[in-house]
Amino acid sequence: MPDLSEVKRKWQPVGHIWPILAAACLGLAVAISAWLAVSAWEERLAKAQFNDVAGDYATVLQNGLDAYLGKLLAVRAFYDSSVEVDPDEFVLFTGRILEGHDGKLRVTWSPLVTSEERAAFESKAREQGFGDFAIRTWAASGPLSPAPERDEYFPTSITSRT
Repeated sequence: MPDLSEVKRKWQPVGHIWPILAAACLGLAVAISAWLAVSAWEERLAKAQFNDVAGDYATVLQNGLDAYLGKLLAVRAFYDSSVEVDPDEFVLFTGRILEGHDGKLRVTWSPLVTSEERAAFESKAREQGFGDFAIRTWAASGPLSPAPERDEYFPTSITSRT
């Protein structure tokens, strides 16, 4: 039978590993805790920065919408105060309101044309130099075709003169 002191000597080097292993586990626990704390802090910081930027964009967008609504209300006041508005008056009025916003805002002349007025409206446009003008139906692809018979039309634009 082996002597107990011999067995004790064999396990004695293993006894020095426990403090090292405990220190390594403690270091790992501290590192993981620090990582979690920094991660939570950075996430809160990123959310705060996002909310600040999003708030700024929302304010700019709201101001732009308010300004555009003001311009539309001015056009409505123009219509309310006029007995009849013709396309030239409309272009002059809206041109001054929307000056400097050519690519940003779009307000077009779109008169109400009844089915009884359609033929006269189309012939008047032709007389004003718009070649083969006709009220047409928009299509995603292919050529525009003449609009079918309806009670009302709202032609949106006359683009080129011949």
